[in-house]
Amino acid sequence: MGRPIEKWNKLGEWVVANGWTRQQLADALGVKRTSIDRFCSGLRRPSLETAFQIEDLTKGAVPARYWLEIPAHSKD
Repeated sequence: MGRPIEKWNKLGEWVVANGWTRQQLADALGVKRTSIDRFCSGLRRPSLETAFQIEDLTKGAVPARYWLEIPAHSKD
């Protein structure tokens, strides 16, 4: 289930609007749930490959180019 995220970005809003859990999204993308938490809160950007997987999974609601708006993190 996980703790609620205080500030949602486009991916976090998509998860809620589509009735998914962050764990379900993590499983679908093959990443850790903690990565999804960071993506949904804007703390991290996904890899280019994962960004395209997110775009496909969300049917374009969260396009890969969206992640360019998120400031880079030293671990990105």
